[in-house]
Amino acid sequence: MRTRLTDWQYRLDLLLIGPLQPEVRRRLYVDVRGGIAYSVYYAIFGFVPIILRRLGASVQELALFYALNAAGLLTTGIGVWLMRRYGMRRVAMFSWLVGRGALLLTALATSVAALLGIFTAAWVLDSWASPAYLQTIQHIYPIRQRARMLAMARLWLVGGIVILTPLVGWVLDHWGFRVLLPLAGLSAMASAII
Repeated sequence: MRTRLTDWQYRLDLLLIGPLQPEVRRRLYVDVRGGIAYSVYYAIFGFVPIILRRLGASVQELALFYALNAAGLLTTGIGVWLMRRYGMRRVAMFSWLVGRGALLLTALATSVAALLGIFTAAWVLDSWASPAYLQTIQHIYPIRQRARMLAMARLWLVGGIVILTPLVGWVLDHWGFRVLLPLAGLSAMASAII
């Protein structure tokens, strides 16, 4: 006999996605939990330009911050090469944990240049794992329901961002970026582990 919460979840899933096999439903909820953990990272990361400005970043340094994200995308081929050599899961977990763990070093950063260096390392390593994530999604979700399942997982991710953003602003004003940015790294690492 289903509990009230499970019955509610089942009806919502049926409405948004359609009938699911129990194993596929379990995978969806694992993805949802990972997305909720990652929403902390996304909510915090929206405040990085404000943090950089408060540290005295110039307009050029802010532009560099946005451009550095592309450095990770340009090096994704290295991740693919490493996955062929050492295995997809091993490289993905290493990239995610070390890249996202690099954000823990932001607690020690004292300059804009140090933060930009840490963000570059985090983005490069994190993007090496993106092909593994795409391949995983293809394996865990049936093709006919994949788009709706991803939409539901992203719905929870965005809901977390919307709820957490005011709290993140409060933490930034009261405790500073040396508390906030490592928290982003911890939540992103938790998401990878989930």
